[in-house]
Amino acid sequence: MSWYVATAFCIWDGGYLPTEAECAASGGEEQRAYPWSSPATDTTLDCVLADFMGCGPGTSAVGTHSSGNGRWGTADLAGNVWEWVLDASGTYTNPCDDCAALAGTTRVVRGGSFVSADQNLRAADRFQYAANSHNDNVGWRCAYASP
Repeated sequence: MSWYVATAFCIWDGGYLPTEAECAASGGEEQRAYPWSSPATDTTLDCVLADFMGCGPGTSAVGTHSSGNGRWGTADLAGNVWEWVLDASGTYTNPCDDCAALAGTTRVVRGGSFVSADQNLRAADRFQYAANSHNDNVGWRCAYASP
C-alpha cells in the first residue's frame, strides 16, 4: 500500500501514522541498537528475533518473533516489512520536541523487511520511498492517542 492509503486507513480507524520521533524501536532514552537489545548495545541478531534476508521465503504472522519484541512489548518493530511513518525524508529537527517533517512527497520507512540486510533492522536505520509507491515489503502500523 502507498503512504497515502496507509495514512487514510489510520485516520479512518481513529488513529494516525506515527512520526519518526514516536517510533519505539530504540527504547526511548535507552537508544537500543535493535528493538530487543538489552543491554542497549547488544547486537545479537538471528532469525528467532526477526525476519530478514536469509531467514526464509517471506513474512511471518504478526507476533511470531516475540523474543524480538521491543522495550514496551511492541511486536515486529524490526524485520517482516518496512513501516511507513508520517515524516517526509529530510534532515532531523534538533532539538526535536513533538516534531515531524511534513513537506515533501518522499516518505520515510523504518524497521527493515524480510528482504533487508541485517543493518536495515537497526533502530537508527531509515529508508525512503515515493509516497505513491507500492512495495510488497512495506506496510504500516497505526498509532492511537491515549485516553
